[in-house]
Amino acid sequence: MPDAENIDRFNKIASETFAMLYSYFPQGCNFGPEDFDIPKDQFGGVTRDDAAFVFSTVKWLEEEGYLRTKGASLAGDFHGTVLTGKGLAVLKLVPDALANPAPLGEQIQAAVKSGSLAVAKTLLTTALDVGVKYTLARAGFPA
Repeated sequence: MPDAENIDRFNKIASETFAMLYSYFPQGCNFGPEDFDIPKDQFGGVTRDDAAFVFSTVKWLEEEGYLRTKGASLAGDFHGTVLTGKGLAVLKLVPDALANPAPLGEQIQAAVKSGSLAVAKTLLTTALDVGVKYTLARAGFPA
C-alpha cells in the first residue's frame, strides 16, 4: 500500500478515535474495528487487514500518550479507553489560525459526523503537532 494512502487511513481512524473518546470523556469507552467508518461485510464485520490497521492506529495513539486503555481483545476490541491529560489538552486547544473558536476536539467530532474527512485530517495534524510540542515541553525541551 502506498505511503500516502497509509497516512490517509491513519488520519481517518485517528480522527474517528479522537472524536469518539472526546464525546465520552471522562468516562472510558469500549469499541472495536466495526465502530469505525470502514467497509463492512454482509455480517457487519471488517476485513482482517482493516481490523489490524485500526488496532495499530489505536496502539500508536496509546504509546504516544494520547489515550489510555485497560486492554484489548484478540479481535481488536478496546476496553475502558479514555483520553489522557495530553490527549484532552490537545483536543481542548483552540488554534489561533482557525476561524472556528471551538476546541479541536469539538471540531474533529463535527468533521467526522458530517463526513468532512479532509477537514478532520487537517485538524488531526494540528492536534498531533501540538501533542509533540506538549510532550517536549513536559520533558523540559523547548518546543
